[in-house]
Amino acid sequence: MSDDHAGLAALRQQLDEIDSELLSLLAKRFDVIRKVAELKKDGKIAIMQPERMAAIMASRAAQGEALGLQPALIKRLWQAIIREACTIERKAIGEGEHTLQAQAVRIDHIAIAVRDLDQAIKFYEESLGFSMVERWSIEGAFSGMNAAVLEAGNVTFVLVEGTSENSNVSLYIDSYGPGVQHVAVEVDDIDGVRGELSARNFGFIGGIYEVGGLKQMFSRRDENSGMQIEIVSRGSSARFEKDNVRSLFEIMEREGVY
Repeated sequence: MSDDHAGLAALRQQLDEIDSELLSLLAKRFDVIRKVAELKKDGKIAIMQPERMAAIMASRAAQGEALGLQPALIKRLWQAIIREACTIERKAIGEGEHTLQAQAVRIDHIAIAVRDLDQAIKFYEESLGFSMVERWSIEGAFSGMNAAVLEAGNVTFVLVEGTSENSNVSLYIDSYGPGVQHVAVEVDDIDGVRGELSARNFGFIGGIYEVGGLKQMFSRRDENSGMQIEIVSRGSSARFEKDNVRSLFEIMEREGVY
């Protein structure tokens, strides 16, 4: 092994040790949160304390900046920590919580129906600075869809275009116009989310589609808002699985929904 490789191995060992310390400290923090929850339960104190949360965010951002860390990073990190702390407190107190309140991680992507895919790609790349990372097509029994995946930072847009006037995408545009076709929410436990939402009579199209650890399910479109919700669980590094999308596309064709 060369000196360069030996030096790299030593630095990686340092990183492993630091990560271990971070995880240990995080576990200790959540142990304290459980004790806080017991006191709140005994004192009938509300879980959410907006002033306290605002003070924490401000002080941690200032501390992080003094250490040379980006405030935006600290904000995202502490938002995740606070969300988990609230979930722990609700469980400890025995307060009911809607599945998505506990399970929703982030907006995974937003699908946008467009009339002209090439023109749309040009707009998002040249005007907004997005980068196209994937482009693919699928064919159902009666029609098809072209799609392009564009990313900027942690934001993902999926542009979709119908291949004919009978395509689900084309029918969607005819009814609602171009624009947001569905919003995808990432969750940790997609099976649990489906069970609770089904118990609430929330309508789904088909089942849970899974390829390579990537699980997806889709709601029926809400007539009032025009919105369709996708729930996704990522046990895979793949951005999208065409077989999942094709299965949904074919069911929507059979049922005449879009």
